[in-house]
Amino acid sequence: MVHYCSKTLARRPIMLWLFCLALPWPIIAQDSLSYRAYYMDGEEVVFEFNRQYFSEVTRHGSHAQTEFEGLAIESVALSGSFNDWSVDGWEMDEIGPGLYQLRKSVQDFNDHFTWAFKFVINGAYWAEPDPAYISKADIIQSGPFWSSIYNHKLQLLQPVQGGNACFELKGPPKAAQAILTGTFIDWSEDGLPMQWTGQGWELCLELPAGTYEYKFIVDGEWLHDPANEETRPNEYHTLNSVRHISKPCSFFLPGYENASSVRLAGSFTQWETGAILMQAVPGGWETTVELGGGKHTYKFIVDGEWVNDPSNPFREYDRDGHLNSVLRME
Repeated sequence: MVHYCSKTLARRPIMLWLFCLALPWPIIAQDSLSYRAYYMDGEEVVFEFNRQYFSEVTRHGSHAQTEFEGLAIESVALSGSFNDWSVDGWEMDEIGPGLYQLRKSVQDFNDHFTWAFKFVINGAYWAEPDPAYISKADIIQSGPFWSSIYNHKLQLLQPVQGGNACFELKGPPKAAQAILTGTFIDWSEDGLPMQWTGQGWELCLELPAGTYEYKFIVDGEWLHDPANEETRPNEYHTLNSVRHISKPCSFFLPGYENASSVRLAGSFTQWETGAILMQAVPGGWETTVELGGGKHTYKFIVDGEWVNDPSNPFREYDRDGHLNSVLRME
């Protein structure tokens, strides 16, 4: 286990994104393409099962698909990657003939952006979405059976004005549409529509600390960011652009009021080489550092003496046998 930077976590915003408008119940659809199985209502995700858009079910524990027609619905539950695909799922409320609904807080979905899900009928049948649904997510399996099976896809990420990750693409002025996609939304081709500013396309997000790969889709053409020199090759023999996101993390060492100097050293400062001078404050010493995502190890140097963080119980030995404090940024 590791210590998490609490101040950073406390400032983490709620992140939402949707591919459809928030519509009042009921959803009136003329064809299967307009049915997306969920919508956003403030800080809640509203899941909706509508019997008329499902024609087949798969018996749990088998590959046997049967017609939905003739199956009497006794219960509908929501199951997905957010609840370990439990066949019991999250029970939904019946709000009309063949209509079921479930409201969940966005905070129930932790910090992931993309989730796959399905509806479970009578605790025994998986309702199969039509392949034409825009919100489908492919099953990562091989074989003729899996090639025709899909999940619903839930996206929880939205543009944030002044967010910590702004993406810009200069021109082209004649493009009809520019879309941002990347690892933060599982490379969805629907992506995040960008806004035309008069000089180019722009979109800002609020992302957790970490390293992300991304691309632009301009009128169907996939492009890496020409203004970003850091790239990585992908399996299609093209390049993905790379973006590192850091967030502030505050360090506090209590006591040592009589010390001449206190510095913060760690894996993020190349240890003593770039150690950061801390400021004396009532009750101790403090400083704030921008950190990237992942695990970081550190110590304080008090007048030349190396000291672990007494407020952080998580520590580990390095390859030289030194015991260091550990924190994780997410």
